[in-house]
Amino acid sequence: MPFQDGDAPRLRENSFSPPSSPAPLQEDGLITTVTTSAMIAEFAASLQSTITGQMQTMAINTRKEIKEIGQRTSHLEQKLADFATAHNGLANKLQTLEEVIEFQRLKRTGG
Repeated sequence: MPFQDGDAPRLRENSFSPPSSPAPLQEDGLITTVTTSAMIAEFAASLQSTITGQMQTMAINTRKEIKEIGQRTSHLEQKLADFATAHNGLANKLQTLEEVIEFQRLKRTGG
């Protein structure tokens, strides 16, 4: 059930306020500006390494897929060449058969 006016919980005023400037170098355990900078640099290096690794993996997978597509294409091209050769053979045999039929027709009719 949604809150109605006046029912919403209220935060204590001034219960949290962010620091206005980086924490100074102190000996009481506060994170220092230097430590924060080092953490950011380490995070950036880690992020770069992760992204680089993922991009390398993607590139390897893409090359593999392209190679597989090339192999399938090559196979299809070979099959097409085989079909073309078979078609040409049939066309030649048909031409020969038509010539034989024509020769037999002329032979019978005496022409």
